[in-house]
Amino acid sequence: MLLMTPRLILLIVFCALLVGCRAIGLGSPDGGERTAGRLAAAEKLMSHILRGLEDMDYAEFSKDFTSEMREAFPEKGFAAFVTDNYRKKYGGVCESRELLGELNVGELTVLLWKARYKNYKNDVLLRLDVGEADGGVKVFRFLVQ
Repeated sequence: MLLMTPRLILLIVFCALLVGCRAIGLGSPDGGERTAGRLAAAEKLMSHILRGLEDMDYAEFSKDFTSEMREAFPEKGFAAFVTDNYRKKYGGVCESRELLGELNVGELTVLLWKARYKNYKNDVLLRLDVGEADGGVKVFRFLVQ
């Protein structure tokens, strides 16, 4: 009997997500909901976050966050987070990123990028959950892994 190790489970989930994304036509004109305007807006949101991290500028980093996200990433711990985690692990400079796709999850859109960092040898996954709030598109979650 095949043992379900954590790596195997993660691989199965990742493959299921990829197959699901292709099955609903993400990135294709007949995929329906994906527009150049939404993708441009998502790129702009991600640019604000990455610029804020690279420049240690909390206002830039959090300018598109919901109030709940600002509570989850308060300004008080921002400098320590950037220095002790983000810069220490990835080097802090995102050299390139490629949008892998988007998933519509209820009222939110989950966007995934593959990124390369200057001082990090592996690919890095960037995740941004966005949705409508306060009269505009806002960031509900941001992850780097």
